[in-house]
Amino acid sequence: MTRAGASLFFLLAVYGVTLDAARPRTVPAETSVSAPGSDTPNSPGALASGNPTVPVELIVGHGQFREGFLTQVRQEAEAIWRKSGVTIVWRGGPPNACDSPLRVWLARTQKPNVVPDVAMGSILFDHGVPLPVIHLSVENVERLLRSVPLTAEGPALHELQVARALGRSLAHEIGHYVLSRQTHERKGLMRATWPIQEAAGADRRNFELMPDQRAAAIERLAAERVACDGADAGGGAIDPPGQGRAD
Repeated sequence: MTRAGASLFFLLAVYGVTLDAARPRTVPAETSVSAPGSDTPNSPGALASGNPTVPVELIVGHGQFREGFLTQVRQEAEAIWRKSGVTIVWRGGPPNACDSPLRVWLARTQKPNVVPDVAMGSILFDHGVPLPVIHLSVENVERLLRSVPLTAEGPALHELQVARALGRSLAHEIGHYVLSRQTHERKGLMRATWPIQEAAGADRRNFELMPDQRAAAIERLAAERVACDGADAGGGAIDPPGQGRAD
């Protein structure tokens, strides 16, 4: 089986060499599901009426992160995709066979060099088809933030900056999955590299899908919704995103 990956890298400063390599993160053995609560589906995010949706399950290292921090990560990814007319729906518990979630692993590891070259997120492709698993590395975000001078300091701001960068990386990897593309763009959310100051900053204007990407994402998700509704009505199972693409 041939597999390739798409990884997101950050630059230490505004100037630097663009990196693009497949270095997916290994899931730590101690990683486990952490449900925010029995009353909510893995997130406080609300379903936007009429928008196409992407079901996502966030899986975190047990006891490693505050719920407030995880909420910030989720809300950042939600905000980016909401602007493109797509709603992220957070799942928990047994998956629906026709609405299987994209699984996102976020956990600290005892091996600080698991992801080299400061890759912050990764997703694997199998013969051009994205596999429904994303890995995020909080250690690499923290490492990059320590390497550059920032205008303000403090634990609360540091946590917010880490959450922003992780949420934006998650939104980027969701883009690879939804668009079924390993390639990167020169502008917007699907760039291969970001300055860490920009990734952690308050301004998210440079983290948007391009118009053609937005149209492709909505078209794909809408088609999958129609196919899923047909399967629920007895029409059979649907193929995963990207099935049948000739990359």
